[in-house]
Amino acid sequence: MVVKSSTVVGQMLHREISVWARLENENILPFYGVAFGFGPLPALVCPWAANGTLHQYLMDHGDLDLLDRLKLLCDMANGLDYLHGQKVIHGDLTSANVLINAEFLGTSYFTDSSRGHVRWAAPELFDLANYDTPRAILNEKTDIYSFGSLMLQVLSGKVPFPVDNPDLVLLRVSLGERPPREVCWNGRPIPDILWLFIVTCWDYIQLSRPSSAEVLGFIQRQTLDLL
Repeated sequence: MVVKSSTVVGQMLHREISVWARLENENILPFYGVAFGFGPLPALVCPWAANGTLHQYLMDHGDLDLLDRLKLLCDMANGLDYLHGQKVIHGDLTSANVLINAEFLGTSYFTDSSRGHVRWAAPELFDLANYDTPRAILNEKTDIYSFGSLMLQVLSGKVPFPVDNPDLVLLRVSLGERPPREVCWNGRPIPDILWLFIVTCWDYIQLSRPSSAEVLGFIQRQTLDLL
């Protein structure tokens, strides 16, 4: 295990603050400042999200219909497309890092993590022989893979590989597996058009994955079709 020095951690924190502070988008939480006294490092301050994380929100609102779920995905896709337009990689796009405010908008919390959680992260980021060593560089396409996993969770209400522990998930993904096709929250299959798009986000070839603009456009069209 490698422990980062306080200097390195401080540099990483300063870099994250400098990037986050310049972001302005309705689906990115604004950066308010820092607070001290909560631990060895400054705490980053942002607005309170009344409805908590996406993970908790989906658990508490299992009766959301398809339109509401697509609206959540639209907000998340808009935030991600804005980040990529600013040449910013999210790096840890999971249901714990998407917060839901009082207006039920999916608000993406910016983070500069070295690696995302294995359930959502692109498989090329991990070296099976050395779990603690990132194998590839975070980029827009690794964010897109994670967004596909978020789509699966929003539509099904389940995290990717819901019954497996993280080590088993890592093994399965490294062997070429992708999360199985779950049924929707209402017990029906995920519509083919949505499932096929999720699979495209998980393409083994990074360049074959859609851009954030293509993701946003696709979800907007699916949302409009239900209005």
